[in-house]
Amino acid sequence: MENKGFYINDLPQSGEVTFLAAVIEKELRPKRNGGSFLSVRLADRRGELDAKAWDNPETVAQLFDCNDVVKVRGAMEHYNDKPQLIVSRIRRCQPQEYTASDFYPASIRDPEEMFGELEAFVAMVREEPLRQLLDSIINDVSVSARLRTAPAAMKIHHAFRGGLLEHILSLCNLAAALTAHYPRRFSCGGEGGEGGGGESGCASSLFSRIDFTP
Repeated sequence: MENKGFYINDLPQSGEVTFLAAVIEKELRPKRNGGSFLSVRLADRRGELDAKAWDNPETVAQLFDCNDVVKVRGAMEHYNDKPQLIVSRIRRCQPQEYTASDFYPASIRDPEEMFGELEAFVAMVREEPLRQLLDSIINDVSVSARLRTAPAAMKIHHAFRGGLLEHILSLCNLAAALTAHYPRRFSCGGEGGEGGGGESGCASSLFSRIDFTP
């Protein structure tokens, strides 16, 4: 496991630095006096930084791709009043060399703990066919692995790793709080009558399938 080194927002104003970062943009651009240079946008969970490779840009560009995590060394300087890194060395990192949560915003909660809570909510479902369906979904290998890391949205709304699972649990806990506070409304029949008609009947048909009692 490589040492993460500096987070981008903690980088010094000048001097040589070495750190790990995710590549979010990479482009070969023309120089004004001929030739080209490599422009790179680096990021981690605390910030973003422009970087440039002036020497052998075509060769350097082949060392990594966008979305790779790289180990980079270079000199910090300022250009147009913004910090940038002049790259001297850069290489792609293997997955075992870094912790993914260092580079992407992530839930402060442990994903395994959250997934266990979700399994507990599924176990509360009274109707066996529905419970089996939910269980088959969350324990599908192709679903469960991604559910532990997927964001709930691209921006604003739980837009971080594990955000979708955190959001699902917040809804489950909200449902549990509602049924505890209004037990008659969400019980079978509720205020919608024996036949379960009306809005409360619709709520009854849904919430009566789940046992939220401790």
